[in-house]
Amino acid sequence: MTIRFPVRVASAIMAAAALAATPVFAKEKFDEAGYKAAIAKAENGDADVDYGWLRKQATAASGFFGSNWETRQKAEELYQQEPDKALALAKARMAQDWTDFLPHMMAAHIHRTLEQPAEAERQNRIAMGLLRSITGGHKGTSAEDAFDAVNVPEEYRTLMTMGLIPERQALVPKDGHNFDVFTIKAREGKPAREVWFNIDAFFGKQF
Repeated sequence: MTIRFPVRVASAIMAAAALAATPVFAKEKFDEAGYKAAIAKAENGDADVDYGWLRKQATAASGFFGSNWETRQKAEELYQQEPDKALALAKARMAQDWTDFLPHMMAAHIHRTLEQPAEAERQNRIAMGLLRSITGGHKGTSAEDAFDAVNVPEEYRTLMTMGLIPERQALVPKDGHNFDVFTIKAREGKPAREVWFNIDAFFGKQF
């Protein structure tokens, strides 16, 4: 059975958006030791983790391009019948990019299925921490209310998780900042809308 992330977690994303402050993006280079130490803190349940910094570090390590979880669909197909295999795929993705919130969500679902509530809660806490660092207390409705993204794949998985289907993407410079503005397809009685992402964290840094 396929896990429908957009239906299950869209409300959680909007709740997360109301809780966090907008992260400030620094321009430091990849700090491998600091990155690994921060991940260890998060995995040990430390509440004092800067998930925005972790995301910036991960995208810096990728040359600011980011990446997609290529085996996500396979993991979703395996979720109910072979949860251990699905979990292995999620963990492999975490090893590739720990800051992708999707494998943490997948792992949380699997651990609940396996009746491992503590581990499910740990993975859910990490996923929500990553999401809050993207939404930054905003709803993505304008330049002043924009989400913060550290690479393009992150923008698309955020939209997917919210159940939003982009029709167009446009680069919009405004007030000294750069934004990706997505026009979202109208569906199920809901009108078309725009979602704004501040892309200062990676704009112009890929080359």
